[in-house]
Amino acid sequence: MSDNIRSRTIEEEQIAESTAPNLQKQTVSEETSKGYVKPLLAELIGTFAFVFIGAGSIITNTLTHGALGTVGIALAHGLALSIMITVFAATSGGHINPAVTIGMLVTRRIEPLLGLLYIVAQLVGATLAGMLLQAVFPFAA
Repeated sequence: MSDNIRSRTIEEEQIAESTAPNLQKQTVSEETSKGYVKPLLAELIGTFAFVFIGAGSIITNTLTHGALGTVGIALAHGLALSIMITVFAATSGGHINPAVTIGMLVTRRIEPLLGLLYIVAQLVGATLAGMLLQAVFPFAA
């Protein structure tokens, strides 16, 4: 009986040792993916707001027959971009633009996977902004 107990205990220890690294790897990947959520969401929201305000100013200028003018459109873009960068700089670096993210990738200031995910989030944010503008201004298209 004692041999039976010993063999079960040894088997349980071996199973526990063999699964410990797998659990540790899984925890690391979960932590990494959780760490990516906030920056990706920040890039998506920042790009969405920038495109919505910037392109919205162009549509508004067209609908008002040039009431905003070039200066108004430039101010809308500049203020939207500066506010989005200021708000999200601490969370994601405030890239807001795939060209900035590519520059960071080239200079190796951002991990390749995170950079690729940033670009996807930025494209999704810009696309959603365009879709919302089409819904808000259906007659402008």
